[in-house]
Amino acid sequence: MADNRFVGGAWAAGSLLFFFDKRNGLSMSPSAIGTASALNGLWTVVAQLTLLNRIRRWLGISRAYKTLTFGWIIVWLLLPNLRTLMEMTETPLPRDNPHEPLHYPPIRGWLTSIGVNLMLSFVTIVGLSNSLLMVLINFSSPDRSALGAVNGISTAVGVSHTMDVYRKRS
Repeated sequence: MADNRFVGGAWAAGSLLFFFDKRNGLSMSPSAIGTASALNGLWTVVAQLTLLNRIRRWLGISRAYKTLTFGWIIVWLLLPNLRTLMEMTETPLPRDNPHEPLHYPPIRGWLTSIGVNLMLSFVTIVGLSNSLLMVLINFSSPDRSALGAVNGISTAVGVSHTMDVYRKRS
């Protein structure tokens, strides 16, 4: 469970930095990132309501969890390709010095915006692994008291891991 939280947290931080970064990322404006996040929030609700049970019934809980968790590898491999898509489809700002790196305006073109939203949609589907993990823990618990203990221990491990990460940063 802590691994899922770690990967999800890494995505949340890494994707925002990549979307905003002007040198190696997508150079998106904060409002464009907010719009993409808001659209993704609506898609997340729809995916939870319509896809989660279908995926669970189709693959089974354990296989669905493993398959969707494997999707995080694909997410991280695809992320840099959004920069390539932007470079192929958009015109950079004029440069005063030919040795300067290319800079792009903060408003993304349609193809890059579609690419970002498709990526966020895929991340939402992969993120369903978190919900499946909760179901997996619930079904594997021998009784309710054990379920409370398992959830308490897993939450404590997740929180302690998060605290360690922040403690090491300061």
